[in-house]
Amino acid sequence: MRARAGEIEQAYGFDLSPIVPRAEEFKSLAEVVRNERKAFKVARERLTLLRRGIVKMIDMGIDKGVSGAIGAACIRPIRRSSNSFPGQNHAR
Repeated sequence: MRARAGEIEQAYGFDLSPIVPRAEEFKSLAEVVRNERKAFKVARERLTLLRRGIVKMIDMGIDKGVSGAIGAACIRPIRRSSNSFPGQNHAR
């Protein structure tokens, strides 16, 4: 139901007038949440790109027969476990 000034006073029988003074606060909090979600999404995308880069370097090391402190015996388990990340697209 709308008041004479056009503001919504009741929604489905609930009186909204007590929260009207906090409307700006709610808008600010919503903006903070949107910004945090965006930052999290960017960080997750960067992590995915870094993880893919590491997997490619490991594959290249295996293909080239790189030896050293981390040999193929250590690299293969890492390679297999990288395929088990949730939400990862396995097609390359």
